Amino acid sequence: MCVKSAPCRRWLNGLVAHGEATMSYATLMVYINVDHVSKTLVGVAAGLTDKFSAKLIGLSALAITPPFVAEGVVIVDNASEFDIAQMKARLAEAGDKFRAVAGAGRQVEWRSAIEMVPSRGW
Repeated sequence: MCVKSAPCRRWLNGLVAHGEATMSYATLMVYINVDHVSKTLVGVAAGLTDKFSAKLIGLSALAITPPFVAEGVVIVDNASEFDIAQMKARLAEAGDKFRAVAGAGRQVEWRSAIEMVPSRGW
């Protein structure tokens, strides 16, 4: 997959033409919104990994909201096992879309996490 933006392509080609692209990257990591995998963003990242012979890592995360209690009443409860299973499924689906957009023939890795948001001690 090539970089489709003409200004970006000119910039990358200019770096190579002027010998400025002598450094290389072993890995490029790109954040992926779990609700919308941007083909443009992944395409640009994939184009850069091709330019620098790098590995592409997609990363996304979801947060579990801690319970909120006011005056002894639970206002927002912890996520249930079902909620966490849905989060895992959403992250897995985003990973599948990321891999499909990145395309075959390049080193691609998907990383995801579900973490508890720290409670505020205020």
